[in-house]
Amino acid sequence: MLLTTLDARHDTLGWDRTYVLPGVRLPQLAAALRRPVQNRDNWPGPLLDLRALIAPDEDGIAPALERLSRFAGGAGELPEPHDQAHRAALEHLRTVTPDDGRLPEQTLIHVGEHLAQMALHADSIGHRPWYVFDDIWASAHPDLAASLMHYAYHWDPDCTRRHGFMMPCGHEEYLDLRLGHGDRVRDYEPYDEPLVTELTGVRSVAELRRQIFQDAGTGKQRLLLVLDQDHQSELFGVIGAVLGHPTPDACELRYFHLGKPRRSRGEQPSRLIKALCFELRKEGYTNLVLSQPPNELCQKWLNPVTLRGTSPTGHVIPLADFYPPDLYALWADPFLL
Repeated sequence: MLLTTLDARHDTLGWDRTYVLPGVRLPQLAAALRRPVQNRDNWPGPLLDLRALIAPDEDGIAPALERLSRFAGGAGELPEPHDQAHRAALEHLRTVTPDDGRLPEQTLIHVGEHLAQMALHADSIGHRPWYVFDDIWASAHPDLAASLMHYAYHWDPDCTRRHGFMMPCGHEEYLDLRLGHGDRVRDYEPYDEPLVTELTGVRSVAELRRQIFQDAGTGKQRLLLVLDQDHQSELFGVIGAVLGHPTPDACELRYFHLGKPRRSRGEQPSRLIKALCFELRKEGYTNLVLSQPPNELCQKWLNPVTLRGTSPTGHVIPLADFYPPDLYALWADPFLL
């Protein structure tokens, strides 16, 4: 479920999260949403609204989506269990009219067997798209399904990992970190090749990969990009790392190329290294291994991010000696503001 909260413009996606109900396909979603909610604080407001608007005897979500187009929101404050919440939601529909220029008749809804879409007319600015699909639809449209989940921030309402608001969990399969001040670190995508070759001076990313990852063994190869999103995703850094090499609990840093961003912000490299090391620690890695002893510039960046008493002069730096950037792990639950 991807329930966007911004109007359908160029910046709609990337500000919301996907949510999943494991083992539930779209035909069973209405019944699944009527189940008791264990932790309402972990559920997004729009999903609680949809839940409250599903009648006790309805098999699908199409009628509830139509009611949602006329609902002013706030189901999180309605009583439990579900039947009481539904009665309160119907009374809300009868007595409260959405304001801010919302026109329910302009909401577009299509519900199929395994995909439901809604363009919710939110206000005078425009529509807010919703996508609800299951594994059957995703297997038939893998690229589109992956794209929708990629642009949302988080799939798990019950995530317990510590990270800041608007900062997605890094994980072993895909890394996407927001470092604050518009800085971002994420995995390389094929469409990034022109930017990478321009910054590094190599002829192709394939050539760069050969240079970095030769003799990587069975380690997991990661080519990461450092972007300044405040300036049209300007690329100013490329990082090559091998996870699980040379030992299963280590990450070998083989390539660290930082250009000069448009903004003069001296703490950027330090924040970058802190965030990466913090994510590696969360994944269970204990050491950062440098392919060669750090040069003077690398030491300049490493010194501020290690604890007092640690000198990054050798090949191996314990990840326990790093601490996260300021505000990076401020909130234990990223769904609570």
